[in-house]
Amino acid sequence: MANPTVILKKQGEIVIEDCPIPEPKPGEVLLQMQDVGICGSDVHYWQHGRIGDFVVKAPMVLGHEASGVVSKVGEGVSNLKVGDRVAIEPGVPCHTCKNCKIGRYNLCPDMKFCSTPPVHGNLAKFYTHAADFCFKLPDNVSTEEGAFLEPLSVGVHACRRAGVSLGSRVLVCGAGPIGLVNLMTAKANGASEVCITDIDEKRLEMAKAVGADYTVLVKSRDGQEVARQIEEVMGQKPEITIECSGAPPSIQTAIYATESGGCVVLVGLGPADVTLPIVNASVREVDIRGIFRYVNCYPTALAMIASGKVNVKPLITHRFKLQDSVKAFETVAKGEGIKVMIHSKRKMDIKQEEIILRLKTLFLIPFYVLSAVYFVLYQPFLHYPEETFSAAFFKVLPILALIGFVRLNAGDEDIIHNPIPKSDFHKFTILGLLFSSIGDACLIARETMFIPGMLFFSIAQAWYMYALGPGNKGSRLESIFYLGGTGTFLFLECSIDGIFMKFLVLIYTGLIFTVGWRAASRFEREQSYPAFLGFAGILLFTFSDFLIAINKWKFYIPFTEFLVMITYYGGQLGIALGTLKH
Repeated sequence: MANPTVILKKQGEIVIEDCPIPEPKPGEVLLQMQDVGICGSDVHYWQHGRIGDFVVKAPMVLGHEASGVVSKVGEGVSNLKVGDRVAIEPGVPCHTCKNCKIGRYNLCPDMKFCSTPPVHGNLAKFYTHAADFCFKLPDNVSTEEGAFLEPLSVGVHACRRAGVSLGSRVLVCGAGPIGLVNLMTAKANGASEVCITDIDEKRLEMAKAVGADYTVLVKSRDGQEVARQIEEVMGQKPEITIECSGAPPSIQTAIYATESGGCVVLVGLGPADVTLPIVNASVREVDIRGIFRYVNCYPTALAMIASGKVNVKPLITHRFKLQDSVKAFETVAKGEGIKVMIHSKRKMDIKQEEIILRLKTLFLIPFYVLSAVYFVLYQPFLHYPEETFSAAFFKVLPILALIGFVRLNAGDEDIIHNPIPKSDFHKFTILGLLFSSIGDACLIARETMFIPGMLFFSIAQAWYMYALGPGNKGSRLESIFYLGGTGTFLFLECSIDGIFMKFLVLIYTGLIFTVGWRAASRFEREQSYPAFLGFAGILLFTFSDFLIAINKWKFYIPFTEFLVMITYYGGQLGIALGTLKH
């Protein structure tokens, strides 16, 4: 199949059919889909054929929580290019009505929203979408997280409508996927206490794991009784309640539980008509606000994930291939897990990628061989190599092999053979390795070329710094690395001759410890194996440079030359492995 597509033929029947690969219109991009999350609305259309006034009258492609890679750009598209990984905001408004013009495009009467009859969704291999509603993902955000921006944006919008801010006391009713993202968003916005309710104890355990301060297992349908239970647990009534279940008893609980003058935001959609304790809300001036999807929330949701303020990865409990989509829908319908993801790559694509990844790692063999040759030829007695051109040449060959490895790992093609260019992360890492190799060649002549070598290594560290992106500001890691850098410089400073050399060492120390902080921040955000390897590589690199400094300005350490090179090569290997996809 060129474009396998998951189609709801009619109520209760899902099939996978091959559809033509669409051509992007002006202002659109063709996307090779990566990950699509299953939403409760998708399941509802499958089981019931309708949600309110939205009725499935003809076969419809499912899916709207999605991410993809740009395969082709239509006329007039300037914000995206082939190879960009993007999150897809599924609703495209008309841009001309009153609601669009005042910035509330989610209320546009002519909204075209994926997988909402009669508009097709994006659970397919290829899909076209308006480029303006595709958001480029930074390198530290996975495509799974990109797909999760859709439900997370619901949480962002709900918290905005509710006015959640620093110190807010918040109640979330319902610990399903939407309830959990509202919990996480409330905490990210500064809520001091968040209580969450549900009828499922396992979901409450997940809520506790992702940040809930209190949980309440609901066993009664009496809203006032549950409200009293919530007040007992929290010690006082919440100022804000975000109702995410749509169940009538839960909506009643939300109103009773909220303190006078507070706010209730209705996120969950249940029956069309619900009995509410409206007098109770009126006499206590409890505001009741609805929300519909989200508006202008994707940039905020993306920033929350990219900065590490919100970690949605624990919520992804099940993963299926595209050909197993029916099984994925059945899993959601049974209430198993939290968020179910469908990977749009076909089984053959996944196998091919695994083979390619293994082949790419074979490119490390030249690095290992050349490193061994260097140690055999130039360090047989564990002393510093002679200052010769051949020594410098063999010294940098292993690093050049790593540059080839990173370049090979960065290159790719999509299924219709459009090249996917390497990311800035790969480009900057390659530049860092290149300038490191030049600096290392200079350091063969330890005295006459030491300053040029330091300058080249400083440029290398600057490229690594750009590659890793910003560190987590205000974190404990920032303090640790900057205190470490300050302490290292003060330790060396008294032994360094000359103001200029002291200035160079100060700059270089600041750079390398900043790189360490950023590498640690990347690992803290991603919790991935490549990020760990990259961080370990930077630590080894730093240790190697520290040995050089001790040996030059403090005292001689036995076998320093051997230790310097083994940690240097190990560090550069870790940095190169840090570019692997995860």
